[in-house]
Amino acid sequence: MKLLDDWKIILKKAWSIRLWALASVFEAMSMVLPVFMHSVSQSTFSILALVAAGGGIWARLIEQKGVKN
Repeated sequence: MKLLDDWKIILKKAWSIRLWALASVFEAMSMVLPVFMHSVSQSTFSILALVAAGGGIWARLIEQKGVKN
């Protein structure tokens, strides 16, 4: 496996990376917050994670300014 030549630019500018990171945060919140706050639904953050991950897939397929690959 070889990294793309412009991987640093992709990491900084690609919306797909940002949305996948957000999905990871939401998924972590879905596991941690209900332990401390009983009024927070685990499914709420799981749905937000699903939406963010889907957005990441969509963002990876469209052309983004400043990102070649």
